[in-house]
Amino acid sequence: MNNESERKVEQVDMIGTAVGKSPQIGKTRKSIQKKGCPNKNNKEHAKHNKGELIIKEVKNCKKNDSIFDFIDGSYRKYFLLKRGNELDANKQVVGSDPPSVMTAEPPPFIFFESVNAFELKKHQEGETILSTLFHITKANMERLYNESNFLNRGWSDEKKWKELRSDKCKLILGFLQKPLTSEEVTTSDEQNVTELLLTGKEHNLSFLEKLCTKGKNENTKEVDDYLSKHALVCFVHYRLTADYPPNEHTTICYLYEIQIVPEFTKLGIGKHLIDMLDALCRRINVHKIVCTVLKNNVNAVSFYKTKCSFQMDESSPDNFASDESEECEYEILKRIVSS
Repeated sequence: MNNESERKVEQVDMIGTAVGKSPQIGKTRKSIQKKGCPNKNNKEHAKHNKGELIIKEVKNCKKNDSIFDFIDGSYRKYFLLKRGNELDANKQVVGSDPPSVMTAEPPPFIFFESVNAFELKKHQEGETILSTLFHITKANMERLYNESNFLNRGWSDEKKWKELRSDKCKLILGFLQKPLTSEEVTTSDEQNVTELLLTGKEHNLSFLEKLCTKGKNENTKEVDDYLSKHALVCFVHYRLTADYPPNEHTTICYLYEIQIVPEFTKLGIGKHLIDMLDALCRRINVHKIVCTVLKNNVNAVSFYKTKCSFQMDESSPDNFASDESEECEYEILKRIVSS
């Protein structure tokens, strides 16, 4: 959020979650600074500084950065199998591994793009994406915010807009890709089908290429056409930021929210997105993912704690509660990232 005193609640594989940073736990947020290492040898000092430089590079949103510069490209696609006319929640195929059995048509899959709000705001068509993110979040979260009276005010259109449009907002966007038809590929040639699915060459999968490389008039038409064919069905908003005091000199990955449209929940997409952030953190030596979750969002709480191994962070308000204090409507969770 733009207001550092606000936290986002993250949603589960069920719908969505969003909150921000908790005001009660400290309003001081300092950027990570390089520290001298007089007691370490030169080799260790160089390694330490290199790690901080990588974090600063990813933390900086004033350029067209991408999570896929740091994690394996297999995370770009998440395949879904179908049973009849419905997506099968129990038979999804994870990551870049396409199904081995090619029947009448290959399955649909989610194609992920990485961008930040700073870059999106450079393009008129980027506002369409930001608007879509806002409306997905509102549909999933407004009732939960209001029922919990989050931060004594509930849902706020204005604050959510500011949060999503912040230059610090880093995004992973998931677009639904329709299966290749028999007219496009020979389904009996499994190797060729697999290659097309993995490369995306026949589908012109990249929304960002269409957004950034076309002329203005052509751009608008291409982007609108793309979005009409490839629905935006999920997204992650995350930031690299300072931890809560007394650890404010440590950089963490703050997961502001995961939002998934209801038709695509319970397919493992949320877990796949968490795994992407975990892979990023391992690559750049960030050791903790943190999120704020509303207690009344029981699906989100279960998702984080049961499926994704989150636990209560030391900064969570419940750790400071007294017999006289009212129960806080949210808790702060963490996932320790193994090296």
